[in-house]
Amino acid sequence: MGFWQKLFASPAKPAPSYSVPDNTRVYAVGDIHGRADLLLKLQALIRADIERHGVGKSIKVIFLGDYIDRGFHSKEVIDTLLKMDMPQVELVFLAGNHEDMLLRFLDDPAEGQLWLGVGGLATLASYGVFLGDDSSVEDLVDASVELAHKLPDAHLAFLKNLPTLDAVGDYRFVHAGVRPG
Repeated sequence: MGFWQKLFASPAKPAPSYSVPDNTRVYAVGDIHGRADLLLKLQALIRADIERHGVGKSIKVIFLGDYIDRGFHSKEVIDTLLKMDMPQVELVFLAGNHEDMLLRFLDDPAEGQLWLGVGGLATLASYGVFLGDDSSVEDLVDASVELAHKLPDAHLAFLKNLPTLDAVGDYRFVHAGVRPG
């Protein structure tokens, strides 16, 4: 290595070591997007894996948000998550941007066009609310009001109370948008 290379070289840093607490098993699940069928399959796979590898361990399943939109079973996905029963497993549900867009649509329907374009129409349909692609602001308002009436209270409470972050050992779990530092 030449003089200038030595002068400007960064000191070698050891690679960081990250870990979860001993005797802990963590499953992270992201972006279900209205696919209740795949959620049920995944739930069965996690249960089977816990039976094989999780005996005597602390188990945590962290869902990373985006439960709704795109697939046509968003309502079923939320129902499944609310009723999910995995004894001796800590279940954590985090917020995703799609849940945030649905809540914004309820608060300000005029801003709903973005949400509708990324799967909101499928979510509306899963709750029995139907809206065309070329909807006026009045149509959006009507759809928002109808969704507010058809959205079960438990679903709304679930969506409004989702945290954005969870931690296990040295790991931080979020849907998106982490700023380093």
